[in-house]
Amino acid sequence: MPLPPPRVDAIVPVYGGWEHVEPCVRALVAQTVPVRVIIVDDCGPDDTADRIATAFPDLTLIRNEVNRGFAATCNRGLPRQCRGGCSRQQ
Repeated sequence: MPLPPPRVDAIVPVYGGWEHVEPCVRALVAQTVPVRVIIVDDCGPDDTADRIATAFPDLTLIRNEVNRGFAATCNRGLPRQCRGGCSRQQ
């Protein structure tokens, strides 16, 4: 029996910087295995979140109402990431 394909989830915390975010997200969606991408905007100072929404309408975009910092922004993506079940490899 063949092994099931790997499941990859990626949480991408964002605070502006479209010129860095755009190639990162394009690389994730271009992978040969399916990647579920969850982008969490940390109330950035520019229009990066709007540009993400326009360029990648099929991806999940969460917008913080206030700047929460790196760790809280990453954690904000976890509930959505684990909705289908999370497992930890040891």
